Amino acid sequence: MNIDDLTPDQAFCASVQGFVLIAMFVGIVAAWTAFSNVPTLRKSFAIAKGPLATVGLVDCVLMVALVIFFQFSVEVFRRSFLADRGTIAREAIDAEKSIEVVATEQSTSEDASAESEQKQNRPWGKVTPDRIIASGIGTSFQLVAMGFVVVLIRLRTACHPSFLGWRSKLIGEDVLYGVWILFLLLPVLFGLSYAVNVLSGVQYEHPVIDTMQTYPWLFGLVAWMAVIVAPITEEFFFRTMLIGWMESIHFGDRPRSIWNGWYPVTKAVELEDESPANAYQPPWWPSIVSGALFGLAHLSYGMSWVPLVLFGIALGRIYQWRQSLVTCIAIHMVFNGLNLLNLWLRLGWDPTSSG
Repeated sequence: MNIDDLTPDQAFCASVQGFVLIAMFVGIVAAWTAFSNVPTLRKSFAIAKGPLATVGLVDCVLMVALVIFFQFSVEVFRRSFLADRGTIAREAIDAEKSIEVVATEQSTSEDASAESEQKQNRPWGKVTPDRIIASGIGTSFQLVAMGFVVVLIRLRTACHPSFLGWRSKLIGEDVLYGVWILFLLLPVLFGLSYAVNVLSGVQYEHPVIDTMQTYPWLFGLVAWMAVIVAPITEEFFFRTMLIGWMESIHFGDRPRSIWNGWYPVTKAVELEDESPANAYQPPWWPSIVSGALFGLAHLSYGMSWVPLVLFGIALGRIYQWRQSLVTCIAIHMVFNGLNLLNLWLRLGWDPTSSG
């Protein structure tokens, strides 16, 4: 592509994307330089003296049930709203017409036609704005479910908020650690993602990003879901809840701890022994299991679930050692924000990305 063929808006987006990539490279170099030359950062990172195992299976089941209930309720309302206005048929017709337009634009070669046919068969081929708006509402209700579960856990166990990964006095420090660790992880994540895409031949795909090509005004809602809501709710579920539950199983008295969880506050004296012989070593398997489930939850995003498994495992270990939900949320937010910004800028300047 010749840069002279770009419009002023496309040239601006391409320039901004270049500055973003340079800033990411500088951040990565700075993060690894600090890791190599500032040993106090590494020493002060891990603050765990024992597991934060206050979660039981009852809490996990309740969280999942509430999320499903809210999503189902929003979808029922959406369908009812459309049915009352007689727009369901029109929605299907508009979706089919948009697919036909895409097929027509890509019919210049046999390969392009095959790609268009593949797009028509995707489960998200008929994603429309009203579906994304409904998804945004349903996703926002996950925050309500999270708040309800937090209240229930605290009422049931009388635990301090720190046992759920929240320490108000260390928020600033936890956020800074999160940004630092993310830039340490970026080369590995981007390298693995590139290798997976090259070896598999499958590029990153996302139903919402595909729809944003046609409806760019949805960017604000997508940013709300991807950069704010998803990092908060996903980190709470996959790290605080799942790892907390699995550590309850690991350290608690089974089978009671499986359902009700384990209360580490009853054994605080044992866990606070900081002598080398009794130094706390969190088990690996909760992070591996939660990371695998985290990656599999993103199966619809092409092959990107593979590096997301590694990302989830890393976040799990960070949570176990740092014992901070804020650090994990900060990592997740910045990571999603960088990816969304990069995709949006690419869509703004690359004409081939709108096919």
